[in-house]
Amino acid sequence: AAAAAADADQGGTPVKSDGSCCSRGSCDAAGGGHGGDGEGEGGDFWPFGDGGADGGFGERCGVSRLGSNTLFTAIALSFWDNVLGPRVKHLWLGHTRSGYGAPAPPPGQREPAAFPVTLLPFIAKCTLNGEISRTPASDDTALTEHKFYVLHEIGFIISSFVFSSVVDERDKHETLFSISLVLPVNQLSAYLPMHRLCADRIPSLIKKLRVLLGSSPTTDALNKFSDELRPFLTNIDSLGIASVREGIDINRTVFGSGNEVFFDRAFVRRAITSHLQTGGVTVVIGSDLHVVNMVINTLAIFNTPQERRVSRYAQDKDNTYAPDLFLQGLIRDEGDVDVDPQAVIQSQRPSTLINVVTKTVRQTKQRNEYRVIREESEQGQLANLKEGRSSEFMVTELFHDVLDRSTLVKELTEEVFQPHPHIRKALLEQFCRYLYRRATVMVEYADAHGASTTRQLTDSEVQAMRRELNLSCDQDLVIILACAEKLRAGMTETVLGDAAVKQQQLVDILTSF
Repeated sequence: AAAAAADADQGGTPVKSDGSCCSRGSCDAAGGGHGGDGEGEGGDFWPFGDGGADGGFGERCGVSRLGSNTLFTAIALSFWDNVLGPRVKHLWLGHTRSGYGAPAPPPGQREPAAFPVTLLPFIAKCTLNGEISRTPASDDTALTEHKFYVLHEIGFIISSFVFSSVVDERDKHETLFSISLVLPVNQLSAYLPMHRLCADRIPSLIKKLRVLLGSSPTTDALNKFSDELRPFLTNIDSLGIASVREGIDINRTVFGSGNEVFFDRAFVRRAITSHLQTGGVTVVIGSDLHVVNMVINTLAIFNTPQERRVSRYAQDKDNTYAPDLFLQGLIRDEGDVDVDPQAVIQSQRPSTLINVVTKTVRQTKQRNEYRVIREESEQGQLANLKEGRSSEFMVTELFHDVLDRSTLVKELTEEVFQPHPHIRKALLEQFCRYLYRRATVMVEYADAHGASTTRQLTDSEVQAMRRELNLSCDQDLVIILACAEKLRAGMTETVLGDAAVKQQQLVDILTSF
């Protein structure tokens, strides 16, 4: 990486101390020269104009702006040209001069995005040169490969996702592409907790980009992709402003002294039960900011510190649902207290919806069924996008009400409210450890019987396991399964079976008559 960085420093376009180009200026913006909306910094940065930039070998790439307060310095879309090699096709610029999570500049004043000019050709080379022997896949289900570079020599981090796609609607030849998230190396600690969120969301965005490139002119495809990209960046930015604390103050939860009066015990039990069953993924909706955030703090106790960093409190502003966050609060008027199922189905994991106004708790289908519904919805969205229609795809019967039948949660709430409030947090943490110990036993039981996602446990084996783990209650079984899923992906299918396979078996039976 150091050699490649040094090579990048020798290439590209040097910038004088006054911010102007040297004689080898091949980085002209489409509007002519450099943009005039920023200033250079000691010859290290070039403030691009809005028109375009050199994407490599003198070929221009489009340039757009991400916004005023994004974590990323830039997002680059690169592709492999069979004649010219790796090139940057489009660049979305952000800014990092004020720091991630800093307030936006005053209205009418735009802070320029500073980007090192020598990094532009290096991004394409770094992410695609090693893929020269890779055969592009021709189907939408191709895996997206991730690459992660921490380049202290040039002071930047590059998190890249490599995939294959056609170049545009006229050229149906598949070639390699990459989307690279670029940010300063001093933002590494801020990015790492969000990497899981990026790894969940970027592949979904890539699927849409593949469809857009194959069905629209390049300019239209990139404009539409920019519209898909901005909500994702807004959600990333919101985590920098209102992320949930790693350490939870028990006095700010339902378990705090005097806070029991806000909710009845049955509602608290249903909320905790469903939150645990969906793996700690919950949306809390209400009209009172204090009450909503109290519920978020309560449920965050059952999440890991890493999951809390990908969660956010409710805010007076920005009430947009964000897929793939673990915990999030939304402030709604009392007459508007629901979330669009079309938005919820974009999340990779099942979700719980808690309404603190109506005291209702609902959740999506179990993980094995939810995966099938989500895949069908995603395929419908991509088909609509390819035909030029709205990408929305109708999703029905996604949620169901949660019953208050978990014996584990009932015993917890009966015990935790008895001692002094200072002892309650220790009891809750011990309860979480107990859940994961039982989940570990479940994983070991599956291993002992040779079970996997391709060879599920038989009904008799599942019944024997439930007896040995004392999981006679169905609600408790789902809670332990959700914990086991975090320890080993696919445990839900291993125990409950693959919903897609069962659905196909039912279709085969019905069509055989």
